[in-house]
Amino acid sequence: MRRTRIPIALIDDDRLWAETLAEFLDEKGFAAHCAEGGVRGLALLEKTPFSVAVVDLHMPDMDGLELVRQVRRRRIPVEVILISNDDDPFLAQRLTQEEGLPFLSKSAVPRLLVQTVEQALKARERSAARPTPSCRPGSIRCDPPPS
Repeated sequence: MRRTRIPIALIDDDRLWAETLAEFLDEKGFAAHCAEGGVRGLALLEKTPFSVAVVDLHMPDMDGLELVRQVRRRRIPVEVILISNDDDPFLAQRLTQEEGLPFLSKSAVPRLLVQTVEQALKARERSAARPTPSCRPGSIRCDPPPS
């Protein structure tokens, strides 16, 4: 287990799935924070520094690709991993090659997620976007409280 818990944002319209994944990541030494849907997810990323964001591709309010576009446009320094129930290999290839984004099928999560998060963290270190923030142990939070 790590000394410093790396903060990860989980952005998905399926709150139960995200909370379950947050518990798994917390057990693996990460500090997972959930946001329900793309709009809330983008607000969370703007307000709180994260090293990695795991983003559902298909959400009703803002899909994952639009969220990535907004993150890039606003220059939010976070590595994004897209996930989906869609097991289309052509989609995975397009996202990886054309968009430069790691993509996982939800059926492969959590088996491959920790490995993919570790790869994203290495990419972040290489790009030297900014120092990785830390969170206190045991902090699984969903949607920040209103200001």
